[in-house]
Amino acid sequence: MVFRIFLVLILFISNIDLLLSTTIEIKGKQLFVNGDPFVIRGVCYGPVPVGKTISTYNWWEDPSMYSIDFPMIKAMGANCIRTYSVVTLKAALDAAYQNGLYVIMEYPIPWNTAYSNNTTIRTQVFNQVYDMVSKWKDHPAILMWCLGHEVNYNINVVAGDLQTDATCTNRLDDWYPFLNEVAGKVHEWETPYWHPVTTGSGCFDSINMGIWRDAWHYGMDNLGNPLFNAQDAKMPNLDCWGLQTYNGPGFSPGYFEKYAAQSSKPMWIAETGCDTWNSMANVENQDI
Repeated sequence: MVFRIFLVLILFISNIDLLLSTTIEIKGKQLFVNGDPFVIRGVCYGPVPVGKTISTYNWWEDPSMYSIDFPMIKAMGANCIRTYSVVTLKAALDAAYQNGLYVIMEYPIPWNTAYSNNTTIRTQVFNQVYDMVSKWKDHPAILMWCLGHEVNYNINVVAGDLQTDATCTNRLDDWYPFLNEVAGKVHEWETPYWHPVTTGSGCFDSINMGIWRDAWHYGMDNLGNPLFNAQDAKMPNLDCWGLQTYNGPGFSPGYFEKYAAQSSKPMWIAETGCDTWNSMANVENQDI
């Protein structure tokens, strides 16, 4: 009898993290948190104080920063933050959760490399993503994993041909299969937990802004595009697209309809806002 009670106690303790963790689901195109519909109202969070540099300062190591910021972010009506790097200290995630903020944690996949056959980069990404997921998969603050930030903006272009030029070491049709591969590993590594895997994809609306840069490369057109192995059927492990888009004070007519025509996956706005610099005219945006 004592043995049975002891065994039940062990089983209970081994599952306590699972009981305390946040349940995340996607049903159709709706995100659910602990069974309730959840609308992301987030802040992209990566502060660097005056006198510090982005290469040496880590906000999660500075409670004097986030202990002030998190309550203010919550007070403005936000319910999550999106990071630009892997948070390494539990106290920072605990503080976010205690302030009612979930975390979309990003692993910054390196830009401009041959993802399909660069063994060094592949090993680095798999090892570091594994470390992130295995460390934080049971933390109740985690909302989603974000793999990469605007990688599609930073693909080498040779002679303007992204589809067929064999001399280009990194192409969009190389990036998207790798993204899907890493996303599949994340779901494998975080079992029995589950969080959506997404990416922060640069998405200018090429209907109106493709004149600035090549529409295939920098427009929304690469999402779901079979030319780049990015169609839904080739991306089963990616749960939703994150769109990083700066079109001024609003979205152009047909923006979301254009997305819906290219992918049936759920999407969220990973970044948006009004630029202070008009890159099409190379002048300051005085009207915004």
